Amino acid sequence: MKTAVVLASLLLLAGCGAASTVTWSKVGATQAQGNKDVEECAQRAGLATREQGGMVETGALFGRGDKEAAYDRCMTEKGYRKN
Repeated sequence: MKTAVVLASLLLLAGCGAASTVTWSKVGATQAQGNKDVEECAQRAGLATREQGGMVETGALFGRGDKEAAYDRCMTEKGYRKN
């Protein structure tokens, strides 16, 4: 059976405090590898990270399209898919 890791990116909407979660998955990835990849892609894109519930999440303010796009590209290049 193939297993997939699911990771979350937390996007905060500026001014209203509402949050939206984007999840990523990669078949065969471990949680530890996923956390490492999230941190690396967030760092490349200039996004902050935090650990919550054993998962590393990114936080991006709405309107930071360039950073979000860079993060998305990095995760895609590492073989992850948005769910």
